[in-house]
Amino acid sequence: MKQENKKLKDDYEQQYNIISKNIAFDIVQYALDSKSIKKTAEKYGCDVKYLYSSLQDWNDSKEIVSEADDYNDYREKFDGRQYEIDELINTINRGDIDDIEELNEKMRTPEKEELDKIITEYNDAKISLYDLSDKYDLSIINLFRLLKENNIIEKESDAIGYDEFYRVYSGEYEYNKYISSKNVDLAKFYYLLFTDE
Repeated sequence: MKQENKKLKDDYEQQYNIISKNIAFDIVQYALDSKSIKKTAEKYGCDVKYLYSSLQDWNDSKEIVSEADDYNDYREKFDGRQYEIDELINTINRGDIDDIEELNEKMRTPEKEELDKIITEYNDAKISLYDLSDKYDLSIINLFRLLKENNIIEKESDAIGYDEFYRVYSGEYEYNKYISSKNVDLAKFYYLLFTDE
């Protein structure tokens, strides 16, 4: 409890200093010039997570954060890989042919030989669920669908390595292993988006 109080106090002091010294504009400008969230945080003595979330508010745009060279690293660290679901939905809504072809590849049902390899590697549990889906160029949604439809798992939280998946999916700062229900049921998105049922 003392550590949590100290962290809250430190966060408050950091925010107060930025506001009272009116340096948010300088921080935004430096972030734009350096294209680095980490370098900006170090220069101004800010917590990286605080800076990552604050930059877009100060500049009234997510663009400043997304243009940083280290954006993807921090996006996965703080926000997890949940953004992939939003990107998938945006791809469908845009209807760009090139994007749709890539999406169809990620949402395909593999041929039997490839599917057997995927299931074998899953059962070997030597790589994470995300690494497995990335290796075979599948959306994580599709990987869970394939595991369910082939009776490998009944629900997603039964999957080998699910706890690690959930940590990466939710982002390490949002992850809490004490949450009682962590079954996000991503396969449902496949059926909602890609079937007429």
